[in-house]
Amino acid sequence: MFWKVWWLATLMQMFAPKIIVEPAHDWERLFMPSEGWIGSDCAYSVPLNQNTLLWLYDDTFIGSIKDGKRTNAIMVRNSIGIQKGRFPDRAEVRFIWGKDNFGKPKDFIKPPDGKGWFWFGHGSVCDDKLWLFLWQFEPSEAEPPFNFALKASWLAKVENFHDEPEKWKFEFVPVPFFLQSHERTICFGNAILSEGYWVFVYGVSEDKRHQPLKRSLIIARIPKGEVDDFGSWRFYRQGNWISDWRNAETFGDDLGFEFTVSFVPSLKLYVAVYSPADLSPVVKIRWSQTPFGKWSEPIVAYQCPQRMWSSSVFCYAAKAHPFLSGAKDLLITYASNSFDFRLLLEDSRLYFPHFVRLKF
Repeated sequence: MFWKVWWLATLMQMFAPKIIVEPAHDWERLFMPSEGWIGSDCAYSVPLNQNTLLWLYDDTFIGSIKDGKRTNAIMVRNSIGIQKGRFPDRAEVRFIWGKDNFGKPKDFIKPPDGKGWFWFGHGSVCDDKLWLFLWQFEPSEAEPPFNFALKASWLAKVENFHDEPEKWKFEFVPVPFFLQSHERTICFGNAILSEGYWVFVYGVSEDKRHQPLKRSLIIARIPKGEVDDFGSWRFYRQGNWISDWRNAETFGDDLGFEFTVSFVPSLKLYVAVYSPADLSPVVKIRWSQTPFGKWSEPIVAYQCPQRMWSSSVFCYAAKAHPFLSGAKDLLITYASNSFDFRLLLEDSRLYFPHFVRLKF
């Protein structure tokens, strides 16, 4: 058995995809306005129909950019974008956030219990409903910029997603497959892949006893019309789909919290795109012949140049966007941030989605 596993792993590495990386400035320009929405991270994407893409953003600056600096900036915890068009020269993006009774910016979506705030997980349209995974966070006593703590996981259903987002009606249900302890974190909704009869929902398992943090991939599978029927969820372990979510098989130990899994037709492989858990300024990929593994060892697909701008800059949240990709490439985004919050105000090149294209 050992030799079979070793040979399969060796074979997968021998046939590692060859990658050419090109900046995608044509896409990047659409996401760098100078008024209103002026930067965010996260950047999950969810196709709503053949010509419309939903962008999901977390912490977001609302304000103005003048002379390369953010001015009169207010930060909200989440926002969205609605993109019409699949090609950069013809696409338009409308950014949306919440507003209070006085017109002051607020979060687009808030937890139903009123505690803390939501940051987006991934989403998908299945059975003519929009499903969004959401993570509920509250402030913590940790050092900034990581002074937050994960408290709960939610699933939101939007049946009227064909309407304008300001009219969306959310139905919330807590995701029961969630664990947060001093030793371990388990949650799902970090990536979604719909294929045939199934929806694959990817999650993470964190082992907090080790430093640096060890964060691994875990996988659930659900029939397409039963996303919110938690009794139908099954979890991958060594070739079987089991009901014990706490015992799901783990893959790797270097995964960032946000990532994607996409099928690349020219490779006939499923490719996981992610930033590493240790915040190294790179984009990594792993690949598999199936949506659930066995997964290859990671390779570095891209070096993020923003790290050279300042010693306080870090990059994270790499994801692929297959709706905007071709048969032989993946359009990806990643975020840049700074341990020095003032730099985000003084250098507006940071805290926008950076676009590059991986050509296989």
